[in-house]
Amino acid sequence: MVRPVRLYGTRNSKIRIRTKNAEIKKILVDINMSNSIFGYHLILDVSDMNSNISSVEKVEHWVRELVKRIDMVPFGEPRVERFGEGDLVGITAVQLIMTSSIVAHFTDLTGCGYIDVFSCKEFDQDDVIAWTHECFGGTINNEQFLIRG
Repeated sequence: MVRPVRLYGTRNSKIRIRTKNAEIKKILVDINMSNSIFGYHLILDVSDMNSNISSVEKVEHWVRELVKRIDMVPFGEPRVERFGEGDLVGITAVQLIMTSSIVAHFTDLTGCGYIDVFSCKEFDQDDVIAWTHECFGGTINNEQFLIRG
């Protein structure tokens, strides 16, 4: 699915760009960013996720495969841990990649997930969303794509 272009201004006259059209994206970046891009940051808040978020093995599979799907290079092994007390029990996954990191927090009680993918190398945020939905279901309540720089 092709998503529309959405632009968000910031104090430093930088923009966030949301489009699958590489040509439009390049033009907007060239005009507005003055080659000051440091990285790309996808932030997802997801609710109503399935029980796979409570499995260390399934979360580890998700993060390992995500690295491949967005064409990144892992730096070491992922760290996937289940911990917490009471209502705060859940799984946190951290995968360093050669160009930054993938971090996810999943909570058992609420069935929610909080996912951050940050990379100096461009990636397709739709691939992240599709793979996350395939593994965990859920509804995206907050989606932000930031160009950092």
